[in-house]
Amino acid sequence: MFLERGGITQHVGINLAAGKGGKRGIYNGGVYTYEGSYLPGYPLDKLVIKVLTEPLKTGDMYSYGEAKALDDVGLYVDSGLLECTKRKKRIHNTGKVETVDEDVLLPAIIMKRVGGVPIEETAIWRAVGKVGRNLMINDAKPLVKTKFMDLWNRFQFVYM
Repeated sequence: MFLERGGITQHVGINLAAGKGGKRGIYNGGVYTYEGSYLPGYPLDKLVIKVLTEPLKTGDMYSYGEAKALDDVGLYVDSGLLECTKRKKRIHNTGKVETVDEDVLLPAIIMKRVGGVPIEETAIWRAVGKVGRNLMINDAKPLVKTKFMDLWNRFQFVYM
């Protein structure tokens, strides 16, 4: 991802996932420190910008769903479009591969920063091996299901 110009780019700071396994999730283009102007009620060091990977399209449920889910749990602050250049590989019919830059507008969400690390970066995850990891994931599934149902009962949301 090359965050270069225009839009809300001037508000994007350091990629918080750099050097730690990078971006996670299909639509996650990175989570960056917020370096923008003051937003009433929010200390700047307590905000981040999450950039999604796909340009906004009419009826884009992924971007809307991401913002709605963050809002439902009290983490959403604001959103907008980030004007940036995305690198793409283009394969010609001759078999030649070429890298080209394409200007796109990507959805970006300003949200409250919360602490934590991905489970894959914890000492216990690294220590337990594949069998232990599978047990941890299977133990977490009912907890996630319960939390999802609690949120659904509270906010009555459904995403497809």
